[in-house]
Amino acid sequence: MNRTICVMALLLGSCVSWTRADVQREGAFGTLMATDMMQTLTITEECSEINPIIGNCGQNVNPLIYFPITMALHVLVMHLLPPNWRSSFQYISIGAELSTVVTNEMNGY
Repeated sequence: MNRTICVMALLLGSCVSWTRADVQREGAFGTLMATDMMQTLTITEECSEINPIIGNCGQNVNPLIYFPITMALHVLVMHLLPPNWRSSFQYISIGAELSTVVTNEMNGY
């Protein structure tokens, strides 16, 4: 978790062209990703994960590797997007991640 926060902070620090709102939305997305990661650690202990990249028991990619890489890729895409596309990309990402977190919560994770 600390590594994820450090990676995110370093990546966000390099995005000087981002607006304050961009940074706030990316922070919200990162918070949801961290929550999803913690839920996924429990889910993989029970061998119930449905993400085929991770594997049902976390045997393909460890969630502690998958989530920081995914977050870094998200920040990279944000950095490469034209400024007028960033908010749409972030809102879609936040919605998808929120849906996952809520579903996990509803399933007892």
